[in-house]
Amino acid sequence: MPPTSRRSERAKTNTSGRVNPFRGGGNSSPLLSGGVTRGGATPQRSGRTAFIALGVLVLTGVLYGILHNRLASAGRTDPALDGVRTVASPFAIGTSRASRSAKTLWDYILPGKRDTDTIARLESDNSRLKLENERLRNADADATRLRKALDFAELSPKPLLSAEIIALLPSANAETLLVSRGTNDGVKVGSVARTADGLLGQVTEVGSNTAQVLLLSDNSSGVGVLVQRRDPKTGGVKDRAVAVVRGRGRGQQLTVVYLRREDDIRVGDTVISSGFGGIIPAGVPIGTITEIVTEKTGFVKSARVEPFAPLPGTLREVFLIR
Repeated sequence: MPPTSRRSERAKTNTSGRVNPFRGGGNSSPLLSGGVTRGGATPQRSGRTAFIALGVLVLTGVLYGILHNRLASAGRTDPALDGVRTVASPFAIGTSRASRSAKTLWDYILPGKRDTDTIARLESDNSRLKLENERLRNADADATRLRKALDFAELSPKPLLSAEIIALLPSANAETLLVSRGTNDGVKVGSVARTADGLLGQVTEVGSNTAQVLLLSDNSSGVGVLVQRRDPKTGGVKDRAVAVVRGRGRGQQLTVVYLRREDDIRVGDTVISSGFGGIIPAGVPIGTITEIVTEKTGFVKSARVEPFAPLPGTLREVFLIR
């Protein structure tokens, strides 16, 4: 065979053994031919799977809801919920206890500003309530005093003239009050000053609109008195002694002097004005005997008397008997 014929034969053989990648057929590339790789899934199949899973979840939820409602209507606990509570309760209890312990420890170590503010507010409220209570007590005391004075003035057998106390005039020589009544009101020297409780003193100087009252507690004062005692069985009052009351200075008890040794007087007996001398009316209360003192000579005795009239510093007004 000629050489040219051999070359032509080899060319045919080489040409027929090649594979053309651009031709279709069983030996073509799967990617280019639209095939699917082994082990994969088509998009249509993935969508169906997701839809089925969603449907199962919805159906499960509906069935659980129906079961839960039936159990609740029957008064029974949902087993699933009860299981969750059983598992979670130890952790919840531990967390709650730890939280309370931490808060208690924190409040103990570092008291918060809230506690400080609360204490300050309570202290302020306490001070305000104390002031309000004191004001109410004073108002009640004033009302009681005025009511008592009014009742006394209405029941007094003699006309009374009320006088405001202007000043307390204590000195080394005398204890006196200055009151807001004088000759223009009919006050004169010797007029008696008293309170609703008892004898207070006597007017020693008088002006047109003021008067000076010598207090019974002054060392130079002296009033004739009767010592009386009430019989607990009959309720009657009997005179036990005739004597004189003298002052012993500011803030001191009065003294009953010129008591005879045989005079039957006791602690608790009442002392009233005797009316002897005609200056001070009879029967004005003075005080109560608190102590009996026997003199060294043994022939006479004296007694301490707590006056009925309050201390001058606590008074606001007096009554004058003209």
